[in-house]
Amino acid sequence: MTITPEQFTTMWNTSIDGSLLRFDEEALAAVPISGEAKRFLCEAGLPSDSAPYLEFRSGEGSLSDLKTAFGMPKEYSAYWLLGTTGYGDPVCLKAGGSEVVCIRMDDGGTEWFINSSVPQFAEFLLVYAEMVQRTIEQNGPDAFLENQIPQDTLKWLVREFGRIDPAGFARGGFWREEVEERLQR
Repeated sequence: MTITPEQFTTMWNTSIDGSLLRFDEEALAAVPISGEAKRFLCEAGLPSDSAPYLEFRSGEGSLSDLKTAFGMPKEYSAYWLLGTTGYGDPVCLKAGGSEVVCIRMDDGGTEWFINSSVPQFAEFLLVYAEMVQRTIEQNGPDAFLENQIPQDTLKWLVREFGRIDPAGFARGGFWREEVEERLQR
């Protein structure tokens, strides 16, 4: 069962993790994404910023396709910009559904899978934020930045990711690579 917009807004800790940016219903009306994605973005929204180095302020409540937003070739009009990674890569909704992907600009503009749906993406953000907080509580204020993540916390994160969206934690995906990178530091 996926998280509802109401559950997400209740669980998101705005005092620690910042405010949520809700999307405008009229602005999303013509965007070719699922009703589930539209409802979630309008009712709950996404955080302005979130670990791991994600930013969702780009559209300030509306979505543009990558062709319009960045003047990219026509084939990128199927990707609707939610925000960016710390590397400046666009985080997008793929037209026709609720799938969240990243377009890797350093890899020739290739698609990189993040999550199967907006609610699953939001729940991954919640779990990741919780992992950061647990790390700080157990090992100090700089522990996450210094990659001193407790093993039990990392195991919990992996279990939660696998439960929420197995495809979102599959080998080669955004979240799997993020966790593996943390393990190698």
